[in-house]
Amino acid sequence: MKINIKHIFFIFAYLLMVYPIFGQEDISSNKKFSLKGTTLVYNSNLSTDPNRNYITFDDARVFKKYLAENNIKTLRLTSKGGQQGASLDIKNLVLEHELNTEAKDECSSACSIIFVAGQKRKLIGKAKLGFHTTFTRIEDFEKRKKLVEGYDERLDYENTIAYFQRLASVEEIVFFQTQGIDIYFALRVLRVHPLDMWYPEREELKKYGVIK
Repeated sequence: MKINIKHIFFIFAYLLMVYPIFGQEDISSNKKFSLKGTTLVYNSNLSTDPNRNYITFDDARVFKKYLAENNIKTLRLTSKGGQQGASLDIKNLVLEHELNTEAKDECSSACSIIFVAGQKRKLIGKAKLGFHTTFTRIEDFEKRKKLVEGYDERLDYENTIAYFQRLASVEEIVFFQTQGIDIYFALRVLRVHPLDMWYPEREELKKYGVIK
């Protein structure tokens, strides 16, 4: 089976993550976004639903609408993370539209990956970036196990997961390097425990090309 590594994150997210729940939010009702000139401010903490104060698929959909209807040059981020698939959707839109990114206050987990997608990247004030490896929640293991094992008949569940995890790690390294970030930094991120968070010092971020 020939696999396009550019699609690994999407496949891996599909196999492991909770399925997206699409709501009926639109631009006017999603309070996480506000437009300031050519800068779109996104703060996932500002959800009107306290149980949705993270990056969601609804946010990705609203973000796409903002891009279609406005001349946006910069995405300003504040978030502690969220759904992996949603963050990948936003990350790819940032890459596609060649946006600059800014971080304000805390931008961690899935948010930091979106930040890295920016053409020009900077921290506002005392903002900090947090990095860790993916943490997965599986609500129905037997259903997910059957889905994973059905992807490649040559591999059982454990080896399919291990295979895609390796490919996802390679893709993450490639992504960091194409964004001008030193490979050491990418490898350092991949060493972080999924339940921990690494907050690099600003000097490290400058040294390895994360902010510029």
